[in-house]
Amino acid sequence: MPNLISSANFVGDVMLPNVVGTTPQATQLTTFITKHEHRYLKDILGVEMYELFQAGLIAQDTDYTEIRDGATFTDRSGIVREWLGLIGVGTSPITNYVYYQVMKYSVSQTQGVGESMSAVENGTRASSSVKMVDAWNQMVEWNRTLHEYLMVHQATFTTYIGINYPPTELY
Repeated sequence: MPNLISSANFVGDVMLPNVVGTTPQATQLTTFITKHEHRYLKDILGVEMYELFQAGLIAQDTDYTEIRDGATFTDRSGIVREWLGLIGVGTSPITNYVYYQVMKYSVSQTQGVGESMSAVENGTRASSSVKMVDAWNQMVEWNRTLHEYLMVHQATFTTYIGINYPPTELY
C-alpha cells in the first residue's frame, strides 16, 4: 500500500528543507516516511487493527477512510469533537512522528570514523530539541483524540486495544 503522507505534508512547524523533487533530502525523507509511517500506524492502532485499516482503505470502507481523513464525533463525555485525520497538511500525527524521527537522525552524520557534526559557517549551531518536543507533543494530543474517536466507535473497531503503547507519552 502506498504511503499516506508525502513531502507535501511537511509545512509550518514541521517544515523540512529541500524535500521536493529528486534531492538527496527528498529521497531520504521518502525512506523515512516508508519506514516510520507503518511503524507509527502499527503502534497506535495495534497490528491487527493496522491490517484491517489497510484492507479498509483499499476497499474504500467509510469506517476506515474516516480514520484517515477525519470526522466529527461525540466523545464519551457528550462533547462534539473533531478528529482531523491522519493525513492533513499541518495536522497529521504521522507527519509529526516522521519529523521527529528525521530530526533525531539529522543531529549527526555517520562518517568512516563514527558520528560527527558538521561545522556551521556564518551562524551558530542551535538545538532542534524544542521543535522536536513540540512536534512530538502535538502528535500525542492528536493521538489522544484518535483514541477517543476509536473508543466511541469501539463496536466497529473491536480489534482496537487502546492507548497502551508508544507513541502516546508527552515529553
